[in-house]
Amino acid sequence: MPALCRASFPAVLFFFFCGLQVSFPLSDWLGRAAIAAPVQNDFAPAAEEISLPVAVGPGAAESSIRQIVRTLDGHVYIATVDDQGGSALGFPRPTYLRMYKSTTTGIPTGFREVSRSRRPQTEKYATLSGGDMRLDRHGLIHVVYYRTSDGATVYQLFDTNMDRWDTTATVVTTFSGQPGKVAYGLRGRAINSLALDRENNPIVAVGGDEGVKIFHKTLDGWMEEAALSAMPSVHPTMTFDRLNRLHVAWLEEYSGASDVHYAVREGGVWSTSEVVFAGDSNVSTNVDLNQSPSIAVDGQNQPVVLYLSGEPGQLNDFIQTRTMTAGLWIADDPPSIFAQAASLHMRDDSKFILLGDDRAMHSGYLTHKPTEAEWSAVVHFQPDSPVYADAGAASARYDPQYETDCSVVDVVYFDEVPDKRGGFRPHLYYAAIKLYGEASGDGSCRELLH
Repeated sequence: MPALCRASFPAVLFFFFCGLQVSFPLSDWLGRAAIAAPVQNDFAPAAEEISLPVAVGPGAAESSIRQIVRTLDGHVYIATVDDQGGSALGFPRPTYLRMYKSTTTGIPTGFREVSRSRRPQTEKYATLSGGDMRLDRHGLIHVVYYRTSDGATVYQLFDTNMDRWDTTATVVTTFSGQPGKVAYGLRGRAINSLALDRENNPIVAVGGDEGVKIFHKTLDGWMEEAALSAMPSVHPTMTFDRLNRLHVAWLEEYSGASDVHYAVREGGVWSTSEVVFAGDSNVSTNVDLNQSPSIAVDGQNQPVVLYLSGEPGQLNDFIQTRTMTAGLWIADDPPSIFAQAASLHMRDDSKFILLGDDRAMHSGYLTHKPTEAEWSAVVHFQPDSPVYADAGAASARYDPQYETDCSVVDVVYFDEVPDKRGGFRPHLYYAAIKLYGEASGDGSCRELLH
């Protein structure tokens, strides 16, 4: 990795603001700097270097998957499901999978939807979920999502060279799919995920009521590779490490209880599934659509798993992080704070935890660097901003084998806003976390493994 990427950097700040629906810096709308004084707790203060947030457009984020990429020329793309607020109304309007592109290279100042006429969509009373995506070495974005109308996990390409959706969408599998079951399409209940190996080969994980299976693409179509679980499961989350090993975590739910499980593929062989922390009897279920988990790897390519522990509906959904070291899951938990829909990002050995929002809390973040003894304070943003509705989540660009700019973490997040029809429209936002002061998104720091 270039020296710049491994240099120490301050804890960083990203900025959340809800309620706007247009693509321009929020300072233009407010007529002043859009940065409020953060609320700090008694832990270490968080230094920051941020961009102004940008309102992207309609769409939602999922904390267990990655919905944002950055191309080598510095454009940012975001894939997002827009159900038009229909989740509370039985999806009476079509659902779209939108692809947004930044209007400039570097640090985005605006976004526009591209290839609208080719975008995946459903008719009314059906919906889509997911949108996990990765960028390959040829400028193709690989996307996976779930379609409730036929209970199918679907794979589709988007070509950034022409800014166009491929019209051919292939069904990976109908494993665990239940046609017409719109509960599989709810926000906060992703049942599939995707990762790319160094040869640009897509791997898809599929969860659901029948368990978790892994599929890979061949010249003849999709092939089942492994069955990791037979228990009802949601939120499979995947990443390759820098050694080309594939790490997977997921949430199993049964008889009112939950566990977070993990498996790894190394040298083409899958390990046996194991519980990330068997001693935690309070692993949160996903009944309130807030549990992740989220997975990443540290600088030694050790898996790090984030999940929530607490009682559904109570203000005690606490963040837990576990790192596998020498065969043991070692805890590095932040202070006990209420959280929901939390997501994990790693930059070498520094942890970044993105927090969702709801009526009881505002979006924010905290971080832990190996050079500091304590986690940073939790930072909340714009406590006097417009209405925060029921929920929100965040997703950050992440692929340790194909890091197109290691000076910037690109973040996408959303908030739900009630509309006049009784639905909750998802509104999507972007912010750049600058890891050093002069970071401009110009790709001067990269880690591209082939």
